[in-house]
Amino acid sequence: MTAARASHGPLPVRAAFAAAAFSRGLTRCFADMFLGYHLHARAGLSSAETGATLLVLLSAGALADVAAGLLLRRWRSRARAVFVMQRIGAIFAAVALVPLFLPEIGMIGALFWGSAFRIAFSFYTVPQTTLLSILPEDAGERRLFVTLHTALGAFARLVTAATAFLIVDAVDPARSAIHLGWVVALASFGVVTVLLLELAVGARPTVSTLPSDPADDRGWPAGLTWLLATTLFHASALFMMSRLFLFAPQADGATVSGPWVLTAWTCGLTAGPFLWGRCRRLSFPVAVAVAAIAASVLLMSGLPLPVKLIAACGYGIGLGASGAELIGAIGHLVRKGSGASAGMAFAAFAFVTKIAMAAGNGALAFILDGYAADERSTLALLATINLVGGLSCALAWRRAKRAPGDRVMDPAACRRA
Repeated sequence: MTAARASHGPLPVRAAFAAAAFSRGLTRCFADMFLGYHLHARAGLSSAETGATLLVLLSAGALADVAAGLLLRRWRSRARAVFVMQRIGAIFAAVALVPLFLPEIGMIGALFWGSAFRIAFSFYTVPQTTLLSILPEDAGERRLFVTLHTALGAFARLVTAATAFLIVDAVDPARSAIHLGWVVALASFGVVTVLLLELAVGARPTVSTLPSDPADDRGWPAGLTWLLATTLFHASALFMMSRLFLFAPQADGATVSGPWVLTAWTCGLTAGPFLWGRCRRLSFPVAVAVAAIAASVLLMSGLPLPVKLIAACGYGIGLGASGAELIGAIGHLVRKGSGASAGMAFAAFAFVTKIAMAAGNGALAFILDGYAADERSTLALLATINLVGGLSCALAWRRAKRAPGDRVMDPAACRRA
């Protein structure tokens, strides 16, 4: 154990990292879930204006991810630089979040404050994710940090969805006050947890840089391209079914199952990383297969609600477990590679994820009506997307593991706790 770990203890560092990951997840999920609703229902923007605003903000965030990664690469992902960037990003994201959710924001204000928030949030997210390759001392501890990062992000989604019952009401002044109060609490919580994480690690981090490999000065570790390809298939095709839960076709007199299925899926998404951390047999290909098969089951017509809930939970478990191993693989890879590669690798991961999710959301325009009408051709297309996406993920993962130097996550090493 290092001097810093001996003085502060491993538990405070893990607890502080968990709190920081949870608060960041709350802010991200809140902005993703409610910004469109706020701009349309409270601020009065039209559907076209809301869609255009969200597209601009998504683009600004994706480009800011790359900028944050390039800056960290220039600084060679030094721990002190990572913490400074995270702190500044969290503070500016908190400052921009509050005016973004004011009722009289308008489109110009939404573009200004929304862009400021997305850019600052990228400079908050990328360095915090980079800590997955800095804080852990070995493969077993890295697995724990990845589990906390992924599971608490999913749990934040569940908590955020629960707040909809208190927030979603466009005309009730009390709900509007609760909405704004929750935004202020999120902004404050994010800054406080980032500062606590810095205090837990110590004023002088023991890890000043990641291990540097002189032969890899280009800062792009072997295998990263294939891991990013895996991310692309994972976030676009394999997540497709999760975007459709609230639009599920209902038979006459049937119970509305969308919210219940969404809740079951989120619970599975939260449990998946923990199961991945504990179960030695839940490898990436197995988790992807579980997700693809469960998503295909959800496309079957006439299923009773309990079966849908079990399938949705299994779908979430598969996505959560595979996502955790994917992030862990990137952390392991950059830990073995150049210090300059860490920030850029996680920035590229965030960029590809956002682009893939945007592509998946765009595809809804072509399949949503057919899915809501329970058309067989659309259901067959969705089943094909699920299965092909799962197979593509597995093949890209296999190719990444065969990268020169075998620098992608070693399953045997990572399952030693």
